[in-house]
Amino acid sequence: MITGNYIPRKKLEYLAKLYNVDIIKKYDKTKEEVLNDIEVLENFEGYVLISGQNIYKWKTKWYLKNHRVMTGIRTRDIALAVIEEEVDDIKSLLVSEGYKIDLINTIEEQVINELNSIISSIKEGSETIKSLEPKEAFKLLGKHKYFKYMMRLVKNPDSIINYKQLWMWDYYKNYDLIVCYNPAFSKINSEE
Repeated sequence: MITGNYIPRKKLEYLAKLYNVDIIKKYDKTKEEVLNDIEVLENFEGYVLISGQNIYKWKTKWYLKNHRVMTGIRTRDIALAVIEEEVDDIKSLLVSEGYKIDLINTIEEQVINELNSIISSIKEGSETIKSLEPKEAFKLLGKHKYFKYMMRLVKNPDSIINYKQLWMWDYYKNYDLIVCYNPAFSKINSEE
């Protein structure tokens, strides 16, 4: 009969030894040590904490960041990782698992080109209109989707423009949700 109750640790250790299977390692750590570990440990999933009848899982930041990569990554995830400057982490993880990263490199190059296009469009537009009166500037480029950012640079060349956010608004939706790397099934783009 299945009750949902957990097997006592001693019995679990006995069965694991009998059938030659691994068992989750038991740690004796303080709460502070666990909290520190989940912040800094890499190549470590996390801890299972048992308190009476309650069981809690605390995953490391490293695991949470990389879990999607190891269970399936979409082109949209790659594009976002480029924008968030985390694509190198994904690349190194996939390479360590034997995957080619040609597709990631292609997506990275495309995202960088899109971002650079936004930046140059705004900067070139602001250069074009900087010597014009506002009405003339509006007549010339007022219908441009980045006109307000061009004007911001004209008024204050040191203005901070969130180009990454503009990319999110304009391009992120173009990247699909199709999984392009899925280690759980096969090494689709792996080296032979």
